[in-house]
Amino acid sequence: MSTTASIPIAVLAEIRGRKYSLKSKLRRGSQLKDRSSELSRSLFVLPKCHKRLGIAAAVLGETDHEVAEHDDYLLSEDNTEPEDPLIISGIINGAKFKIAEPTKVDWNRGIIIYAHGFRPKGHGLVVELNAQPGSCYHRLVSEGWLVAATSYRRDGVIILDAMRDIINLRDFIVKRYGQEPTKVIVEGQSMGGAIATLLAENSPEKIDGVVAVGAALNWRRDTFTDPKEKSIELNCFPQTPILYLTNTCEVGTIRKYISKCESNNSIGRKLDSDNPVEDDVNSGFQVQVPALWTVERDGHNWTNQEERYKALKSLICWLEFGTFITGRQRDGTIPSNPMPSTARFLKEANIAKSPSDTRITNGPKMRRDIGAEGTVLGIKSTGGILTSFARDDLFRLGIKLGSKFEVSINFKTALVTFDRYPFVRTRDGEWFATTEPENELVMLGIRSHFLHQRPADKFGRARSNDSVIIRLAPIQSRDGSGLRSGVVKSQLAALGEKLSGKFRFSPVAAKIN
Repeated sequence: MSTTASIPIAVLAEIRGRKYSLKSKLRRGSQLKDRSSELSRSLFVLPKCHKRLGIAAAVLGETDHEVAEHDDYLLSEDNTEPEDPLIISGIINGAKFKIAEPTKVDWNRGIIIYAHGFRPKGHGLVVELNAQPGSCYHRLVSEGWLVAATSYRRDGVIILDAMRDIINLRDFIVKRYGQEPTKVIVEGQSMGGAIATLLAENSPEKIDGVVAVGAALNWRRDTFTDPKEKSIELNCFPQTPILYLTNTCEVGTIRKYISKCESNNSIGRKLDSDNPVEDDVNSGFQVQVPALWTVERDGHNWTNQEERYKALKSLICWLEFGTFITGRQRDGTIPSNPMPSTARFLKEANIAKSPSDTRITNGPKMRRDIGAEGTVLGIKSTGGILTSFARDDLFRLGIKLGSKFEVSINFKTALVTFDRYPFVRTRDGEWFATTEPENELVMLGIRSHFLHQRPADKFGRARSNDSVIIRLAPIQSRDGSGLRSGVVKSQLAALGEKLSGKFRFSPVAAKIN
């Protein structure tokens, strides 16, 4: 227990898309005064199955988390079922967390903890936990799993402290729900995949299995800010099952790691200079050779929700039955489900003066698409901008791999290159557009391995539902000038000469079709 006399309490729950919070101070060994009046002031209503909600205490320790003794709040009943899952938030040792708790089925005593990848510094800690309908986590919660995520205690490159934050969150869940879990799985992406791998090697008593998506096992030590982390090494002796879900362009590093694990397993010895152990059969030590699922798609972490769900379910099968029914080495690719176009296309206005000339001016060559209007669907944790444009929208505008086009959001414009991983057509600091693997929607980003500014901030802090305009990039004339419509002035002049001056041409304009 903490030595402080009072502990600040804060719990945030999200029901039907609205957020409600309860805040109070809880004194050790004493009842919270005016409990009924505080509850009457809150709008926090839960159904019978969540009539009693344990309040999560903020943790004050520097290394190990502490959970305060507390009373449960007695909440009023409501016959209206909340959206599944119930989201509970809090802070442990400076690391924010969220827990997605099932409300329509009983908890199966299984825990899945999400370990995120690298995030740039200076933009505030954010917990990324997608448990919305259609996500793999939503499906798992509906099956009785409890899914959680942590922001870690800081952004940037973080390994050791991130491992502690995951273990702290795991221990907090155990203490909060009062039951030892039957399974604890960590799903990590990129840097989080490396963190999850280290947990499988070093904390088998806390973690039962790992799914590592795009695991960054070839980390750059020059990027580590904590001197203690520069000595981190993979020992290639995982003691819990690992399933790697990896894009084919990054599979080499994972295969090298698995090969070393296979060698260590055949030797049957733990290579530990400080505490040498003989044969693993006698010592109880066992090397769990990881499984590898490849995704036939260029990218980093470029996997969709269905691929992640299948990988997690197969790992669960591995843990339950001790065998890999779906195959240890296999193609884990599941085709994307492209979204239909919702864009409004911009066309060149008529350039003929007389309405009788529509047979000339309204033809497909004269009334071509020069741009499209869509919306911002969301901002990624790294600041990447997900738009409503489908891949076919770019193709309709004649934008192919390597093509440049303009993007305007909040009256700010950037020149963007349509590219794909590893973004060889884009230089550091330049904008790129690519299609995400879930629905092949267009996502905008800035090419830089370690970002110091979020792409969304470049557009005046772009937000969901902001309008997005894409246009064909200007075609440069000999004097360096260009038109946003992509039609060069000299082309218009030449066209006018060919028509022998029969028609007068007005400047090219655009209108929404």
